[in-house]
Amino acid sequence: LLLYFQARHHEQQIQHAVRNATSRELRQRDSVSEALTGFGVALARASDIATVREIVQRSLRQFSGGRPFWAGVRAKGKWVSISGGPEESSGMVSVEGVERMADQALKRFEESAGTSEALEWEGRVFFPLVVGETTGGVLIVEVSGAGAPDEGFDWRQTMGTAATLVGIAARNVQLAREVEEGERSV
Repeated sequence: LLLYFQARHHEQQIQHAVRNATSRELRQRDSVSEALTGFGVALARASDIATVREIVQRSLRQFSGGRPFWAGVRAKGKWVSISGGPEESSGMVSVEGVERMADQALKRFEESAGTSEALEWEGRVFFPLVVGETTGGVLIVEVSGAGAPDEGFDWRQTMGTAATLVGIAARNVQLAREVEEGERSV
């Protein structure tokens, strides 16, 4: 009888621990979802690239788990930095080096037939900034030797979602600027 009660008590402790872990995981998912929603709403309200930069710089770090990142879009044949940069890199990469990596990532994204999956090489994860069928930029996140450990959530999936939101915001700002320039010329 004593062994039965002891086993039952142990089973109850395990069930309690599982319930606590599940509850903690659900709260964390809700928190990440809420933060992504707020991030998306803020980006949707952005009317210029400076505002997009400010929002991305302020908010994206929470989704990267503290890892250094760089986001940029291709405009008129040149890279326009949205956020982050080589100065945050633990690998001491130059601006030209980051742009070269972004060019390689764009080429790889184009070769992968429009997939919006992240690519990983040389200790970095490259997320496409996709709007519709067009990849207009890249979000690069360092993963080797930098940043916080995984915190119980899939930061790559979260960063992929954030990259999509950044891509849409950058495209919206670019379109708004083109419309404004067109109206001035009329």
